[in-house]
Amino acid sequence: MATRANVAILLNEEDCKSVLNFFDKRFDEVRPEIDPSYWGCTDEEVNIKENICDIKCKDGHKYLQIYVHNDGYPDDLGYFLTKYYDTYEKALALILAGDTSAVHEASTVAYVGRNEPYATRVLPKSCEKPECHEDYLYVFNYNAFSYTSKNVEEMHKFIETILASDNAKELGATTCGIKTPEQKLESEISTILTSQGMYEIYTYNFQSPSVLDKLNIPADSELRPNNHVPFA
Repeated sequence: MATRANVAILLNEEDCKSVLNFFDKRFDEVRPEIDPSYWGCTDEEVNIKENICDIKCKDGHKYLQIYVHNDGYPDDLGYFLTKYYDTYEKALALILAGDTSAVHEASTVAYVGRNEPYATRVLPKSCEKPECHEDYLYVFNYNAFSYTSKNVEEMHKFIETILASDNAKELGATTCGIKTPEQKLESEISTILTSQGMYEIYTYNFQSPSVLDKLNIPADSELRPNNHVPFA
């Protein structure tokens, strides 16, 4: 039995209001190949451009979502998504190709490229929030793919698989315990500054006196701030 999944993307504000198409010029450098021949579906030529439609979110919707029929488990689809569709433009281009049999490194076996009666399983679905109707749900939001599963044990296996990968540092998936590019930059700056003798500390300007009481700091100590905000 196939392991099915849903894949969704959180659109930016401009794209929520725009008409989108898989063949838009903005995707020229990142557009995955639509490969109808992967499953041997080459009975007759298909005009993919005619099958691709313009997509526009419904009012109030922020997500586009597709269905993936095969290999939806984390160490296959999850791996390809986090490694090869790791930017907003790449993820959006993939989803604009529509529902698919499978996703690979630089291609999607999208139904629009096949001569089969999948008319109701072609276009990306506009939704208010991601919906998990299958075994797994992958969502591209905040610059990376995150992952949820109905099976918690499988989720932990996925995280371990990614962390064990030689390419773990390149993945950047938010739920894999891997830092985003912004977090990496912040860490690098912190490392440079602390290596030059500076200290990294947290400061809390306003604290309840009860917190200091728990630390056994005397009431007349200079360590106690005199600008605390009274807590009820």
